[in-house]
Amino acid sequence: MNFLKQIGLGVFAMLACSAINAQWFSSDGICYELSDSGDAKVVLADTFYSGIVRIPAEVNGAKVTAIGFGAFNGCHGLTAVEMPSSIVSVGDYAFNACDSLTSVNFPDSLTYIGKWAFHGCTRLTNVALPSNVSHIGDEAFFGCTALKAISIGKHVAEIGERAFQRCTQLKTITVDADNPYFCDIDGILMSKDSTTLVAFCRKNASWRNYTVPASVCHISPFAFYGCDAMRWLTLPEGLTSIGEWAFANCSILKSITLPASVNHIGANAFYGTTNCKKVVCQTVEPLPLREVATPFGMFTDLSSRTLYVPNGEAVKRYRQAPVWKDFGSIEAYLGDVNGDGLVNVSDITTLVNVLLNVVEADASQCDINCDSNTNVSDVTSLVNTILEK
Repeated sequence: MNFLKQIGLGVFAMLACSAINAQWFSSDGICYELSDSGDAKVVLADTFYSGIVRIPAEVNGAKVTAIGFGAFNGCHGLTAVEMPSSIVSVGDYAFNACDSLTSVNFPDSLTYIGKWAFHGCTRLTNVALPSNVSHIGDEAFFGCTALKAISIGKHVAEIGERAFQRCTQLKTITVDADNPYFCDIDGILMSKDSTTLVAFCRKNASWRNYTVPASVCHISPFAFYGCDAMRWLTLPEGLTSIGEWAFANCSILKSITLPASVNHIGANAFYGTTNCKKVVCQTVEPLPLREVATPFGMFTDLSSRTLYVPNGEAVKRYRQAPVWKDFGSIEAYLGDVNGDGLVNVSDITTLVNVLLNVVEADASQCDINCDSNTNVSDVTSLVNTILEK
């Protein structure tokens, strides 16, 4: 280990170790704490370390098993870390803001990575987690802007929120096929049953135009946060919930179509989608939204945006519903039965002829009231839609 400067501060830290607690001691500029079992944990390192740090497997006769809270926090000169095979835990903030760190060997013994453990390590390029790791804390690799690939082992059972957020160069997250909790589809992190999309990779091959797999029912909080190059997004029929901040700061997203199956949208789910001028809701009944911290947190002027809903009855309801009513224009998208690009009286004639089996038309445009049947009640709904225009 090397010091850049101010060795006196390191000496002070060593003296502090012995003064604070009889169970603390220092060796080669690092403070350790002895546990009741006799193992040692790294608890304090000098912030002026540079180059490679090699943590010993044993110090003063004690096995080193953990790197504690904030142990190397802010060691800006640190370029590489070599951990011994005895390490089982990397604590919260352990290597936070080590922005020169390019290489970390993760020993097979490692089982736990705490929150913010490698937060802001902007020069890490690849992370391969050993198979015994079971926990990855909140924001563990947040802001690792050079990170291109992450491999997750078969025992990872918990991944905290925003664990891989703002990894702006991340292309793939690969999950061991034997992991019972997670999988990846085309490099995107999913729950094992593929019903929950956990995290999208900012530089994935489909980073500009993405179709969420049909199996997905839930989109996790922050899943697409900051995907500011995504222009088009297709959500599947069967999607039921969108977590808070899920699509926040997808700033060039052009439009959003919410399937009829969606029954929950988290706070600020679409915060910062400033170029989204078109929102389509496929349900007649408006989804209740909280008036504070709504999904459209950054739509500071909803009056410049258009909301499309199925029919005239839906238009009436959305015009009275909290938040939805603030859209500048609310229009029906069903009713162009004759396919001329307009919804008017001629569509009523066409719909009547469809019911009489005189002509054929697009079935999706004929079910005006969205009850999965085409009958005379759709004529009434179409009349109301035209009257609401």
